Amino acid sequence: MSQTPAPPRFRYAVVRIGPEWRVVCARRAMGHFTTRDAALNAAGGLAREALLAGHVAEVLVQSESGELQATSFSPR
Repeated sequence: MSQTPAPPRFRYAVVRIGPEWRVVCARRAMGHFTTRDAALNAAGGLAREALLAGHVAEVLVQSESGELQATSFSPR
C-alpha cells in the first residue's frame, strides 16, 4: 500500500528585525511593517491563501523574550 504524501507545510513567522516587523517563511523575509499587528494581518492572509491551495499553514509570532509562539488566525 502506498501512502498519500502529506501536503506541504508553510510556517509564517512574524518577527522584529531592527525597527520593523517582517513576515518570514522558508528563510525569506517579506514586507516592511511598522506594527506587529500589520505584520500579523499579512501573515494571516498568506496562511489563508496556503490553506485554500490545500497546504498546511501556521502563523508564529515573536514574543517579547524573542521566542516564537503559535498564534491562531481565521481561515476565512
